[in-house]
Amino acid sequence: MRKIPWGLIGMIAFVVTGERFIANHRLDFTRPEGWEWRLNGENAKRKVKDAGVLAIGSSLVKLGIVPQAIEPVVGQPVYNLGMCAGPAPASYFLLRRALFSGAKPAVVLVEFHPNTLMRSHWHTEGFWPDLLDSRETVELSWTANDPRFFGVMMFSRWFPSVKDRHEVGSKLLGALQGKSTNYVGLLAMIRTMRKNQGAKIVPKSPEGPKAALPPEDIAFVADSWSCHPVNEVYVNRFFELTRSRGIPVVWLMPPVRPDLQRLREKNGLDRDYQAFARRTKDRYPHVTVVDATRSAYPADLFIDGMHLDREGAMALSADLAPILRNGAARLSTGENRWVSLAAFRNQAPTVTIEDFGQSVEAILRLSEMPKSARTR
Repeated sequence: MRKIPWGLIGMIAFVVTGERFIANHRLDFTRPEGWEWRLNGENAKRKVKDAGVLAIGSSLVKLGIVPQAIEPVVGQPVYNLGMCAGPAPASYFLLRRALFSGAKPAVVLVEFHPNTLMRSHWHTEGFWPDLLDSRETVELSWTANDPRFFGVMMFSRWFPSVKDRHEVGSKLLGALQGKSTNYVGLLAMIRTMRKNQGAKIVPKSPEGPKAALPPEDIAFVADSWSCHPVNEVYVNRFFELTRSRGIPVVWLMPPVRPDLQRLREKNGLDRDYQAFARRTKDRYPHVTVVDATRSAYPADLFIDGMHLDREGAMALSADLAPILRNGAARLSTGENRWVSLAAFRNQAPTVTIEDFGQSVEAILRLSEMPKSARTR
C-alpha cells in the first residue's frame, strides 16, 4: 500500500471531478459567443435539412438576415447560420455539416467579413472547441500546418477549464463577492435564435445615429488589407463544395454605417477587399456578388458601426429576397454576377419576429412564473 502514489491518484481524481463539474455547468462557464458557435454546429446537422436558403457568415449575417422576411418571396424555408466573428473555415465546416446531414439548399448566401479574413485561425481560439469535432480539428491544423493549434484545441476539448479559464476565474471571484450568476442574456440569445430560425435580431439603439463610431470598429480599419492564406484556402473550398453540388452562391457584402464606409474607402480596405472578391468570383461561375456597401443605409439603422438593428435587418432581407429567389436562374443564364444593391428603401415587410429585447422580457416574465406554469 505504501508504494501506491496516493497523492497522484488524489490529484487526478480532483482534476477529473473539477473538469466534469465545469462540463456539466456550461451555462455558468461558457461565454455566450461560445454557446452561439456550439448551437450553430448542432443546428447545421439538425435544423437545416429542409432549408431552401442557407445564410452563413459572421455576426453581420447573424444580426442582418431575417429568415421570416425572405421566406414569403423565395417560397422556401430559410435558416441563418451566421455567428459572432465567424471566420471562413467555420463557414466551410458548417456548410459541409449541413450538406452531409441531408440539406439540399437551392441557394446559399455567404458573407466573409474582411476583418476576420485578415486574421489567422488563432483569432477565434476560444470559440473553436465549441464547434470543431476531432476530424475538423485535424483538418484545420493540417491546412494551417500548425501542430500547436491541434494540441491546444484537443487539450481544450478534454479539459473545459482551459477553454473557459477566464469565465471560471470571473465566476469564482463573483461567488466570493456574493454575486449571483445572471442567465437572462444567454437564455434570451438562445430563445431569439430559436424563434427566428437561427437569426439574432436586435432592437434599435437608444443613442441612434448620434452615437460616435465605436473605437473597435475604427481599429479594424487597417492601412492595408490582404486575406490570410488559411482563410483564402477555405474561401475556395467553400466555393468548390457548392460548385460540386450545383448550388448557386450569393456572396454578400453587407452595408456598414456611412462614416465607417467612408473610412474604409479612404484607407483602401474597401478597394483591396473588392479586388480580392472580383478575382475569386471570376474563378467560380456559380457565384454572384451582391455589393450593399454603397446602398446608403442610414446611420440610425445600425447599433454600432457594422451591425444592423431590427429595422435595418428587415430592410436588407427584403432587398435580398428577390436576388435569392432568382439564384438558380442567374446561374443558368450567366447574368451579371456583380450586383450593386439598390439604394436603401424603407420597405420593411409585415412579418412577425421576436427581437433580442423582446426575448429578454419573455425570459424575465417566465422567471417570475411558478414552475408549474412555465413552458419551454
